[in-house]
Amino acid sequence: MARGIDAADEVIAILDRALSAPMFREVGRLASFPIANQVLQKRAGYRELLRTFVLTETGAQLALDWDIQDAFAASQRNIATLYEYWAFLQLAKSVGQVCGEDLSPHVLEPAKDGLSLAFSRGKASRLRWTTSARGRSMVVELYFNRDFLASRVLDASWTRAMRPDCSLRIRPDGFSTDVSADDLSVWLHFDAKYRVEYAEQFAKPPADDGDRAVEAEAIERLARSKREDLLKMHAYRDAIRRSAGAYVLYPGEQHHEPFVEHHEILPGVGAFVLRPTSGDSAGTDVLERFLADVLDHVADRSTHHERSRYWGAVIHRVPPPTGGNPDRRLPVLARPPSDTQVLCGFVRTVGHRQWVEHHGIYNVRAGDRPGAVGADAALLQATDVVLYGRDIRPTLWGRAGAWFVQSQDEMAALAYPDPGGRVYLCCPIERREDEPEWLGLLQLDSERWSGQPIGTPFVTTWQDLLDASVS
Repeated sequence: MARGIDAADEVIAILDRALSAPMFREVGRLASFPIANQVLQKRAGYRELLRTFVLTETGAQLALDWDIQDAFAASQRNIATLYEYWAFLQLAKSVGQVCGEDLSPHVLEPAKDGLSLAFSRGKASRLRWTTSARGRSMVVELYFNRDFLASRVLDASWTRAMRPDCSLRIRPDGFSTDVSADDLSVWLHFDAKYRVEYAEQFAKPPADDGDRAVEAEAIERLARSKREDLLKMHAYRDAIRRSAGAYVLYPGEQHHEPFVEHHEILPGVGAFVLRPTSGDSAGTDVLERFLADVLDHVADRSTHHERSRYWGAVIHRVPPPTGGNPDRRLPVLARPPSDTQVLCGFVRTVGHRQWVEHHGIYNVRAGDRPGAVGADAALLQATDVVLYGRDIRPTLWGRAGAWFVQSQDEMAALAYPDPGGRVYLCCPIERREDEPEWLGLLQLDSERWSGQPIGTPFVTTWQDLLDASVS
């Protein structure tokens, strides 16, 4: 102990000699901090010292509800990490406020040593709520530092592994038996970003004196990091499957409305102010309103977003066929081939085909006899017509007008070969010049297409015809 006292006395003596130097006799009390000094803001070394000072001052002002005796204890740790923990707690409280139950106490768990508390991470950190909106039940799950590995499974990244700070999944009940609740679920991601821009009260942007270096430095300090954060949100939303939104949480002052991709609240990206204060946390009211609007949006079955998720699940459920005929050319279509119907009409003989070509009329049976087509049949809505028959090459036609009724006598007057029915449905058609070459190679005179006896007209899609050409 005596050795330690002697060493301390020696340090005190050194400090006394240093403080008695003439330079320190001219030093007075600092009335205002020279934050606008150009040497501090521009010169290398001084600039880093100023930044460290700003971070230290900001750390001292960070208000936490934990029992921290030393005001600078926060600055002795990674402030960004502390803010990340605090932001997750606040987000858990906000989600609980919207869902009707506060589960934030379950965020912490005993550490391995059994003497302290730690944050659960990954799938083990899940907080789960069951709620309802618009008469639709929903499961809401919140995770801290959940990994989304690169995989082809549902809840994964399709590029590189991602690990947002906070991830919120909302799973509504299924739209129908065609898709599952997982198909309609949405992910929202939140990243806590503690930046030095929060300390603008300590460091104003340098004056624009025409120096491009000064201007670039101002942009880097005041804008660049926020722009990079927003780009990271795009990466989360685009890479993680079923992600509908990604948002920054930052301790700023001014709230800006999130960006929306179309017309609805989702899909979107943006940033929310979430700042610790001595009272209620700033920004939680805006965040809770947003979360409530998101729940209402996901529960609404009539949104464009739900329709997009539904059809996306249906479309991508089965991979497209590969190999076969490389010729995938199609005629001019108003809609994608999967959504464009084609009437495949049977012509009985070469004479029947010549009659169709001469009069520009295609007919189907009507009335109550076998093979008759009802007035509400889906095939009557198709505007593209493919005529085929036994040993007759399929050809492409287009419907040139509405369907009309013709009697047996009227068909006979048009020299229709062997009119055996009392009534027919007819439509005007005309030959199309954009017929793909592969169409003539299809074997349409098979029950595999209609599931009905050969000779019955049926409706299919251009995608089905195209897939058959490459199979």
